[in-house]
Amino acid sequence: MTVHRPSLDHHERPAARVPGAVLPLPGGQAWLRDGLCGVAHSQMRTEQRISEFHFHSLTLLLILSGTLTFLFPHGPRTLAPDDGFALVNPGQFIDLNKQPADDGSPFRSLFITVSEATLDRFRQFYPAVASAAENTETALRTTRAFDALLPALLPLLENLKEQSLSDARLEIRLFDLLLCLAEQGLTFSPPSRSSTGERLRRLLEQQPERRWTTKIAGHALAMSEATLRRRLNGENMKFDALLREVRLQHGMTLLQTTSWPLTQIADASGYLSAARFSARFRTRFGISPARLR
Repeated sequence: MTVHRPSLDHHERPAARVPGAVLPLPGGQAWLRDGLCGVAHSQMRTEQRISEFHFHSLTLLLILSGTLTFLFPHGPRTLAPDDGFALVNPGQFIDLNKQPADDGSPFRSLFITVSEATLDRFRQFYPAVASAAENTETALRTTRAFDALLPALLPLLENLKEQSLSDARLEIRLFDLLLCLAEQGLTFSPPSRSSTGERLRRLLEQQPERRWTTKIAGHALAMSEATLRRRLNGENMKFDALLREVRLQHGMTLLQTTSWPLTQIADASGYLSAARFSARFRTRFGISPARLR
């Protein structure tokens, strides 16, 4: 994922009251720490249906207002503020429906993503927890244990907001949160063997705005352009289609978590034209970017 540093505007201090605490929230930009994690605050004023949203990282969700429905093939699962925290395993493609609250207030959620590199280090330090997660195949699990999670979550959010800790110390905060989740039965799935397509997807997600070509991507993945194309063909994937999907998913995230103008979002998503970005976005998600604000 492209790194966009937090705003230095200290006048905007959004927060959310939850049982037992007041959580600090990102304002106009997400709080990101490259290679470790990200925290974002999503707000939507109109109902929104998203097809095949990609949870590329382990994601901890907390619904603050309204409802979020996961449209699984076996049936829907709706989350509301009273349902507490939800953990979504990485690599999931899930249809979503976001609904504002009945009182007219916008849909709001807090979500925290944890990088695969951080999860790999966590598995090395805590093999017993990782072993217990080997049979974890549920795409979504929830807990209402605010008292158990808040002592780990609050320091993490405060440190990300203030950018006050080194990466090494912040990773310890993340490990503490992951351990607290595991104690509540919310463990994450073990890593799967990465296909060429998944390796390429993770590469493109790091810099969706870059002028990617198969030659540049192949070099980064330590293979020739011809080999990359051949392996993608073997997985029924096309480079251009995957790049477009990564860019539009990134644009969707920015639309929901920043106050940036559309031109800036288009540029950060690899599009030179906001009009072209809007047209592609409308085709992919069935809604105009302007309607998401």
